[in-house]
Amino acid sequence: MNVTNKHCLDERWLKIYEYYTHDKGDSHYSITQLLNPPQLEALKIIHKEHLTIDISDQIASILGSMMHEKLYDISDKNSDSIEEERLYLTINGIRFSGQPDRVFKTKRGWTIGDWKQTSAYAVMKPKKEWEEQLNCYAYLLKHGSNADGFDYNIDVSSLEITAVIKDWKRRDAQTRHDYPQAQVVNIPVPLWSEKEQLRFITDRLNTHAAYTVNLGGGGEVLFEHVECSDEERWANGGGFAVMKAGRKTAVRVFNNKDKATSYIAESNFKKDLYIEERERTYIRCENYCEVSQKEKLETFGEVFNKLQKIDLSDHVEQRGSGNHSLTYLPWSKATSVLREHYPEFKEYHHTFPLSNGTDDRYYPAQFDDHGNAFVQVTIEINPNVKATEILPVTNYAHKAVKHPDARDVNDSIKRCLVKTMAKLGLGLYIYSGEGLPPKEEDSKKVVKETSVPKDVNSISGENKPHVDVYSPAVIDVLDLAITTSKTFYGLSRVYSHKQNKEIFDDLELQVNLTDASDTCKDQLKRLQTLVTNQSKEILPKEIESLKGLKELATLWKDNLDLFNFIKRYSEMEWQSIRDLFTKRKDSLNK
Repeated sequence: MNVTNKHCLDERWLKIYEYYTHDKGDSHYSITQLLNPPQLEALKIIHKEHLTIDISDQIASILGSMMHEKLYDISDKNSDSIEEERLYLTINGIRFSGQPDRVFKTKRGWTIGDWKQTSAYAVMKPKKEWEEQLNCYAYLLKHGSNADGFDYNIDVSSLEITAVIKDWKRRDAQTRHDYPQAQVVNIPVPLWSEKEQLRFITDRLNTHAAYTVNLGGGGEVLFEHVECSDEERWANGGGFAVMKAGRKTAVRVFNNKDKATSYIAESNFKKDLYIEERERTYIRCENYCEVSQKEKLETFGEVFNKLQKIDLSDHVEQRGSGNHSLTYLPWSKATSVLREHYPEFKEYHHTFPLSNGTDDRYYPAQFDDHGNAFVQVTIEINPNVKATEILPVTNYAHKAVKHPDARDVNDSIKRCLVKTMAKLGLGLYIYSGEGLPPKEEDSKKVVKETSVPKDVNSISGENKPHVDVYSPAVIDVLDLAITTSKTFYGLSRVYSHKQNKEIFDDLELQVNLTDASDTCKDQLKRLQTLVTNQSKEILPKEIESLKGLKELATLWKDNLDLFNFIKRYSEMEWQSIRDLFTKRKDSLNK
């Protein structure tokens, strides 16, 4: 299976993942595989050379492996414990294996313990798979042997899961009686009879073996389409809900329409009742199965043919005039169009170390020894369709920039993004010659940080930056982000985000210049009004909900930048915010 790094995480995560990669040893199946649906395992065999996982989706697994290793390192190694040892057994010619985390002896006998990183919900409603897994281990300990052929012949007396709860919340533990009272809890697991264990294992072996042959040769699929059950697909919702006019929740939910119809017919309130068919979702297939979408994926040719036919005449813009006129596709509009056709497409920007090896950090550009720089962008439509493009860092005259600053690099990344989309077919017809237009970031002119004095009144003559505006699309996106913020912390994050803060700062700078355009002023006024109104909506509730002075002080301190922004344009609203904090402070003191 191929491992990608779409989010450009530290490369050490890849090395750690490789270090902790487990195998099933000399066996046809591991117990984990036996518990999986046959179709899942069959498709893994078919597509093993093409399946892809991303390292960002494996962090929980890595952390779990690290926890196991450390617990093993500090455990007492004696005759009364067996830890992290793989056991093997052959039934009906099929060899399977399992590796319990811990087997230890108590006064009551031998116990199998297994460590799980899981959710609070899973602890409150333990998974059926945990019970199946540990009972398989119990049968292995009684009848199996290790890699050296040693038979333990252990009769297990109890099973338990030690759950480390990833999303545990102290407040929920204090207010809910059914919630785990600690972040680490032991969960007893029912122990089956030996006969039940054998019946379950044999059934799983036969189920899988019915669809795969030549297991000793690495696996050859006999039947790849074995319909997964709703339980195996982690089905959620669905069915036919009997609804009552004026009521939001269902009166009853049935598995089939006939039963729902019969219920209405027998009801005394049939005139007020109606049937609502609910869509069923399959959580495992949509989010946790690496092969579920494999056969539905488009090819590169199919994606290219679709994208190259898209008419972008309503999205392109012109730069320059006369012989120097250039038609180009802004990055924001290109991204919007691609997202319409492929909502789940992924983009990631490659990072590089410095070429001289003087720094162990990674940068979004690759520098050579002469001060030139290159950026690299990859777009993934699906695991089958990817495109990567490299672009030098240039200025708006399409000349290479020596020792570029952060803004130069960011602009080139956006240009590279559009060019990568063109390689997939989107807007390819626009480009007649080498390279992209000199500047892609909508109609915004570059104002470098290094050229902007702190005192805007001192800017004059040739040192004055060009005054221009942002495209309406950029402001619309900010509008949406501001108005959908549910907490003041969330609103503050929107304002302080690096790229958003640059927009606010640029507009404020330009408005303080004498030749600022009316559009520029209108854009800043719009953002000021949005921030102020949203603050009025959510801040009073948030302040009132705080239970201590320390929390109140933290809220004030963490959001000073946004408070100061409000103060610059509305002294009245600023004073209102001060009054809210003062009033709540006095209340808490009392």
